[in-house]
Amino acid sequence: MGIDRNAIRTMKTETISVAELVAQGMKPECVENRPVVLVLDDDVVVADTIVEVLKRSGFCAMAMYRAEAALAYAALVPPDLMIIDVLLPGMNGIEVAKIMKKECPGCRVLLLTADPYTEEMLEKGRAEGNNFPVLMKPMDPGELLFAMAGPENTSWRRQHGN
Repeated sequence: MGIDRNAIRTMKTETISVAELVAQGMKPECVENRPVVLVLDDDVVVADTIVEVLKRSGFCAMAMYRAEAALAYAALVPPDLMIIDVLLPGMNGIEVAKIMKKECPGCRVLLLTADPYTEEMLEKGRAEGNNFPVLMKPMDPGELLFAMAGPENTSWRRQHGN
């Protein structure tokens, strides 16, 4: 029996502010000094799967499914890395990445896409000086972890206390 993605997307849920969630203790389950990764993808299964891979690899990770909620959460709990799907309802992933670059300059951004037709959007972003690394979905977990390491195989260290 598979997961009904449409049922998950159309579920009626109570709206609670991000500040209230944080006040109630909704934060990534973290061990101190582990990098915090925020995953933004409107596909619940994809986002949750990436989070599980990251947690098993030693990261503190949390999934968000809407751009506005992810940005509000990142303002309260700044991530070290944000993994963002390019095609999101409402605000697209490139717009989210540009906001993160401005509002949280210490946060690295990695874009994901399953749609080869996003190349035009990505090129426009590059022309504006926003050259974010991009991975095609689906990807192997090892490929994701390698891309997260960055071009210089950057080591991960917490740069702020949470």
